[in-house]
Amino acid sequence: MLARYFGPKDLGLLSFIQSMSAVFLFLVVLGLDRFIIGSLVSSSRYKLSIILTSTIMRFIGWLIYSICLFLCVFLFTKADSLIYLMLLEVVSVFLLNVITVRYLLEADGSAKELTFSLLASRVIGLTYLFLAIYNDFSF
Repeated sequence: MLARYFGPKDLGLLSFIQSMSAVFLFLVVLGLDRFIIGSLVSSSRYKLSIILTSTIMRFIGWLIYSICLFLCVFLFTKADSLIYLMLLEVVSVFLLNVITVRYLLEADGSAKELTFSLLASRVIGLTYLFLAIYNDFSF
């Protein structure tokens, strides 16, 4: 569906942004997922400290990631339409990786809440995609 809507040129630009994003994503994730959950499970006294510290670390990584992505795209392409796609990518990476509340839900064994939040995020993403295609948003 995206390929038909974007066409070859714009789909190529979207793929370029996604691949550049994947190259720099390690700056945000930092390989801490299992460590955060393990720390939350093993030390219940320091949950707030662990969540705040990991969120701050990931936020700083996200800032560096965002700068690297913007610089890379502006250095290698001349397309003005990429700014919207970059902003969408940067915001989605922020929402998916910087907000660490889901680790608290995983550590507490709150499967229902975690499932609901994951489903809600997918529904919101798909709704935006369909609205963008239906309303012919320009990217």
